[in-house]
Amino acid sequence: MLQPAGYRALRVATAAAARERARSARLDFIIIITPLPGENGLELCEALRRDPSITPAAPIIGVVTGALPRELYLRWLRAGAWDCLALPLDVEQLLLRLGNYLRAKREADRVEEALLLDPATGLYNARGLKRRARELVAEAVRLHAALACVVFGLDPQPDARGSEPSTVGSAAVRDRVGLVLRTHGRISDTIGWWVGEELAVLAPATDADGTVKLAQRLVHALGTAPPEGGVSLGALEVRAGYEAVADIHAAPPEPEDLLAHASAALQRARAGDGGERIRRFQSSGEP
Repeated sequence: MLQPAGYRALRVATAAAARERARSARLDFIIIITPLPGENGLELCEALRRDPSITPAAPIIGVVTGALPRELYLRWLRAGAWDCLALPLDVEQLLLRLGNYLRAKREADRVEEALLLDPATGLYNARGLKRRARELVAEAVRLHAALACVVFGLDPQPDARGSEPSTVGSAAVRDRVGLVLRTHGRISDTIGWWVGEELAVLAPATDADGTVKLAQRLVHALGTAPPEGGVSLGALEVRAGYEAVADIHAAPPEPEDLLAHASAALQRARAGDGGERIRRFQSSGEP
């Protein structure tokens, strides 16, 4: 029904498999055909809508067997479905609805993406970092995986000739910083501007040792980046703070706490405690 119209359909038989596939794949829409073995379709719809790794812009359509009374239709809408249909389906009608829904979803995705990015560099902004932190924490909880966050502080310094330090806030310099991080970062990393002239990197499947290596590599890259396109970063003092959790599932943090902890560790590194350029977050009471 869907494939002849140009859609690639992913079919699963159970609610558990549907949740797993919805989290791991970027789906344009979800159709829940009831009854489902082991779970109510309405409960699945509600669970998918609560899942932070699934965009609210993804249409969910319920399909029921038999009659579709008004109260059941309203229950599907309350559960977060965009629509509910009854078997047998009018294929032409369904395809027309899907076309309308997908145009709305793509426009919502475009607007949301613009709101999550820094227009000067194409990196995530603070809002985008928070959104990605929620998604990555949810994924790491599901996979029992590690997750880390590093926040870098860029402090311009006078050069050897005593010239005034460069301004990291300028659009050209920010763009150059973004290019350096994208070049030396990993494809799996989420990179963005956090607060002021601080940059954050969210690193999935990365333990404490891996986080230190990541931080060292990026600190070096930022501190030694050559001029390019007439833009120089000048003399930069680059420090970093990080938080790394080996198994997010064992003790799930609040997503924004990862960013806040790494930022707090950066402030300690900037304060010069112990002379370390890269510091791990330590809670109050830790030495």
